Amino acid sequence: MKTIIIINLFLALSILLSFSGISEGAYSQITKRELLREENTLKNKLGNMDIYVEPCSEGFLHIFRDIKEDKEFIVKIIYDIKGNIIVKDKYSYSQGRLFWEHKDNVSHFIIIFQKDGTKTREDFRVSPTPSPTVTFCPAIISTPPYKTPTPQILPTPISPSALKEKIIFSSDLNGNMDIYTMNIDGTNLHRITKGTYSEVFPSLSSDGTKIVYSSNESGYWNIYTIDSGGNNKIRITDSKTNDIMPSFIDNNIIIFQSFRNKNPQIYKISVDVKRALTQLTYGFNLAIHPALYPNKNKIVFTGEKDGFTDMYSIDVNGNGLKQLTHSGFEKSFPSVSPDGKTIAFCGNLDGRWEIYTVDPVRGIQKRIKTGFIESFYPSFTSDGRYIVFQSLYKGKIGLYKINLSDENNIIKLTDNKADNIQARCQFIMVQ
Repeated sequence: MKTIIIINLFLALSILLSFSGISEGAYSQITKRELLREENTLKNKLGNMDIYVEPCSEGFLHIFRDIKEDKEFIVKIIYDIKGNIIVKDKYSYSQGRLFWEHKDNVSHFIIIFQKDGTKTREDFRVSPTPSPTVTFCPAIISTPPYKTPTPQILPTPISPSALKEKIIFSSDLNGNMDIYTMNIDGTNLHRITKGTYSEVFPSLSSDGTKIVYSSNESGYWNIYTIDSGGNNKIRITDSKTNDIMPSFIDNNIIIFQSFRNKNPQIYKISVDVKRALTQLTYGFNLAIHPALYPNKNKIVFTGEKDGFTDMYSIDVNGNGLKQLTHSGFEKSFPSVSPDGKTIAFCGNLDGRWEIYTVDPVRGIQKRIKTGFIESFYPSFTSDGRYIVFQSLYKGKIGLYKINLSDENNIIKLTDNKADNIQARCQFIMVQ
């Protein structure tokens, strides 16, 4: 079983890789030492894993091991945010012989350094790389056209007075990842943040008055809070690493995922001046994608031990660890139903990411047929009847809602003018 870290494909980290953007003329000047340094950097990112994925400035970076004819290759692929391959590199070093294959939109070649330092290069003709086509499965094609609401930008509420269920999410509708809310039916689009940096992974406090999110304003992904009207921003973490996927336990405690101890783990931190920090998970190669149960007493997350990822739960004080799934395929981004009995997640049982639900007590697992090639980031509506999720279609990531009792009933919540990601169905104070 392969191990994969999925942060999210559409964060905008500034990770610079040695050979992702240099000129063709510079390739001929690359030395064996530089190539070995690049290969070692990729191996260090992989560690003992077979697959590693992380966001980068272009989109996202994919590293994996490829074994052919008893030779191990380290493969690096950089994708843009639409899923198009920008550059692909393959490395192999054995008994003093270094192999490097490079392919991008304008060049494709293989360079080999022999043990004695002799360098050879072979060039190949480059064919245009078609953009990926996202198609619907027959179950979706046969359904009536989607109900697409017309977005309406509303002014910031002046005097909040009532709790109302909303979908809170991030979108680059205005050129930068900002936080938005909209009604459960996709109407009344409202922009909350208007900064020059990216704000992602938004989540609301139980009373609907505060929003916690991750931003790369400092050069790293750190945790911030603002009020529901978009004011009074406070920076919570400053770890010189990446802190993502925060949620409020209560108005004073936040859980989140952090890379501060190399392997990602789950932490909690107080938002008062003490900033008391507690690590909650131990013994995992990775513990990621934390989400709270409705009662706020337990956390569900994706954990990886011995090459397998499964869903686990743990009390918010770090006790009571329990494994919830044993199904032997990759899983990520869990969400708990309002009654706390069902967990939705995305898994890649057949090599593509789809939405599943599982009853951990009875062990009943079900695949949700969204009709898209891949679907991510499920979130239950407050009545438990629908799951909101994100899928790529026609080059953009959109938000959709599926009826769990009638999977042919899928409603498109956002248009194709922007990427809309990381939706959560929560209650917010509105006017």
